[in-house]
Amino acid sequence: MADSNIPHDRGGIDSEHHVHNSLEVLDPEGKQWAFLAPMPTPRMDCSAVFAGDSIFVTGGQDGEVLSSTCFYNPESNEWSSGPSMLTPRYGHGLVVTAL
Repeated sequence: MADSNIPHDRGGIDSEHHVHNSLEVLDPEGKQWAFLAPMPTPRMDCSAVFAGDSIFVTGGQDGEVLSSTCFYNPESNEWSSGPSMLTPRYGHGLVVTAL
């Protein structure tokens, strides 16, 4: 379940230089990590925020710099594509504000 008070970890690169599409969540009581549905695109250096009841992920890189975005729905444990950013980017910040 997406909860802004529970650590989630997404994507990244391992010691063998494989870029991952994983989403992991920490069970704070059992102190164990569990896999959730993988992101549609492997990515590292992406940004993510909690937006409402979803996790919103933008950009990053997988050998190419990405402009794609996606949303994770914890109720269905599924990802959906979001709108592409105008400029591909990685290593960027992302915030949620009330306009």
